[in-house]
Amino acid sequence: MPTTPARTPIGRNRALRLAGFVVGVAALVAAIIAVRGNLGPLRETVEKGIDASVWVPLLALPLVSLLLTAKVFQLLTNARLGAGRRLSFGEMLELIGASWLLNFLPLSPGLFGRVAYQKSRHGIPLKDSAAVVVESIVLSWLAVAVVVPMAFVSGSVVYLLCAVLVLAGIVCVVAVQRFGLHSIGAARAFTFFLKLLDQACWAGRYYVVFRALGWHPTAAEACLIAAFAQVAMLVPFIGNGLGIREWVVGLVAVGLPGWFRGSDGAGTTLSNTLSADLLNRAFEMVLAVPIGIWCLMRLRARSGRGDLESPETDGNVKKVDPS
Repeated sequence: MPTTPARTPIGRNRALRLAGFVVGVAALVAAIIAVRGNLGPLRETVEKGIDASVWVPLLALPLVSLLLTAKVFQLLTNARLGAGRRLSFGEMLELIGASWLLNFLPLSPGLFGRVAYQKSRHGIPLKDSAAVVVESIVLSWLAVAVVVPMAFVSGSVVYLLCAVLVLAGIVCVVAVQRFGLHSIGAARAFTFFLKLLDQACWAGRYYVVFRALGWHPTAAEACLIAAFAQVAMLVPFIGNGLGIREWVVGLVAVGLPGWFRGSDGAGTTLSNTLSADLLNRAFEMVLAVPIGIWCLMRLRARSGRGDLESPETDGNVKKVDPS
């Protein structure tokens, strides 16, 4: 009697990623439906026009985050490569930009495509690519653990930025003196510095978008909400936290405890906070689609040429791109 073949781990993972995509889309649709009943603040913002003080940072800050993320992955990856082997910043930027777009698709192919590309083109082991991802996540959490308390104590965006930059500078100097400029320890220290800047970018996005919809959060509130938003984007099998992030942001914003709040809380209804992250997501998509397509085209051309951009050869001697 024929038996049903057992499902392979690859098949199970694919099914889980597809299920995750469906859940994410359903959550996003649910967020839109929840907002429909109370579109007042969002409609007013759109009808009166989103001025430059809103749309400029909501477009510029995700671009800065993209550049910072590419540099983070370049630093951590190159720290694991042998002498004469480097991924250039341009190539890593193309990989991260392509992943940004592809992770919105079913099965979230962006991460897996980047790892496979690095393995086939540069011979980077899967365990090293996985270690880089884990280190990036851990350093993000460390940055959150530093920035949120500092924002709560300082109460001022200017004081917060100054304190963060001073702290990060000290960490980088100590790491270079202790481990050397091109060591993995120095790479982690510089990555921590970049993660602090990225956390500031994320907090800035929520600070701006909430103010556009009528709520004026403090620096600490914006930092904490941004931290939860980034955690939501790590939910397995749901690319870019699609749908899940919107609900997490909305629920955290309305559920901030009284002792943490520094604002009056006006405008923090669930509908309004959901609207804020839906608007944030809309600006993301405006950027992710053209950037992702351009990066995919660049990677295809790069693969077609078969060139390796980073090392240059001169006879039998390799010159390493310092970037």
